[in-house]
Amino acid sequence: MAVFGNAQKFEGADESEGAIIAGQFYGTRRAASPEVLLLLAILKTAIDDLRDSNKRLRADALNWFNSQDTKWPFSFCNVCAFLGFDPDFLRREVMNKRTHKRANRIL
Repeated sequence: MAVFGNAQKFEGADESEGAIIAGQFYGTRRAASPEVLLLLAILKTAIDDLRDSNKRLRADALNWFNSQDTKWPFSFCNVCAFLGFDPDFLRREVMNKRTHKRANRIL
């Protein structure tokens, strides 16, 4: 294993691919900031609302996930940007009914 700064890289890994594991890059796990916890709570609430029996909540959550808005601070795109998530990937995964239970466990 070769060492680059504080991160370690596995021998034989192609340097152009940047094969550094997230845990190696970020170091030890730190507590999430209140801002991150708030945005994760917003995301979890929206996921829960997609599964709710209330049609109004489901419709609002669906509109939020499908929105391309970047002007409102708590828009789906801005929440994803702040958390470092790819909005298109996350949107596809959340809309996939098979991932709802798994997403709920993660968040």
